[in-house]
Amino acid sequence: MHVAIDGVGNHVGGGWSVLVRTVGEIAADPRIERVTVFCSPLDLVASPAVRHPKVHWIEHPREHRSPRARMAWFSIGLDSEVERVAADVVVSLNAVGRTARPRVCVVQQAFAVWGKLSRVRPRSFAAKLAVLRRETARSVEAAAAVVVQTSWMRRRLHDALGRDALVMPLGLPVAQEHATIRSPRCVAVVGSDIPYKQRVVATAAVELARQRFADLDFAVVDDVAPAAVLELLEQATLLVVPSDVESFGLPIVEAFAAQCPVVLTDRPWSRAVADNAASYFDHRSAPSAARRIIEGLTEPSILADLQQRGTARLEALWADEPYTRFVDLLQEIA
Repeated sequence: MHVAIDGVGNHVGGGWSVLVRTVGEIAADPRIERVTVFCSPLDLVASPAVRHPKVHWIEHPREHRSPRARMAWFSIGLDSEVERVAADVVVSLNAVGRTARPRVCVVQQAFAVWGKLSRVRPRSFAAKLAVLRRETARSVEAAAAVVVQTSWMRRRLHDALGRDALVMPLGLPVAQEHATIRSPRCVAVVGSDIPYKQRVVATAAVELARQRFADLDFAVVDDVAPAAVLELLEQATLLVVPSDVESFGLPIVEAFAAQCPVVLTDRPWSRAVADNAASYFDHRSAPSAARRIIEGLTEPSILADLQQRGTARLEALWADEPYTRFVDLLQEIA
């Protein structure tokens, strides 16, 4: 089976991590004969692309740089390229695109934040997300199958568009086996300062926690190589995720892989990812987040318990064999 994957635009952050992990995992499946990845220029990517005899990367610099060219790519160019390479099935990892060949639509961030766009800055980015949400709706309607990463996203998609989806947490990291030396007191946050991610809540919480622990460090990572994120999570005492909404919250499972305890905002999306493997704080409440941080720093047993729960949660997500089921799906619709 020859699979074509549209990953144009996914070159940094979580989007790139999901792309490379998905490519690597499905390429290892013996049922896959070839993977063609349509991508942004490889000299711009956050970390090296997967090198495998089955995998072929085709760069699209014009579509990466020009919004108009990107829209043309979604409506015409993707289908033309899929026909040229003669793929059996297509994966729209950006959730957008039209093809005559059978296609799986993977719905991620642009749809998740619908309803939060009034809080997104700059407004140009909000406008981009609004266009992607509209195009996602059209793409979902025409797709042979739809995939989301959590049960929360499945409900959200069904309520909005009436379309059912399969839950497969694509982008799962592999647990790290080597021991690490952690900072005695360091809170990490991974993600941009887009308002719905509420980074200000984490910042305010750390300032409150510093009233108890004056030497508390605060490390923020935004749009960097996945290896740098992993390095931070391996060294941090705990990860704080204050986001109002996420499609998956990739740093959460990456923290599980790095055995870094996690403190999360108590929202339906975060419960769907972490279940009982995190310490939760009240939505938008910096004092509540600060209490969770102080509890963890004061009681090492709490952090140890969260580490164990995180490891178990990641194992449970892998036990569902998301990539095997994904290839099952591709084979079924091809």
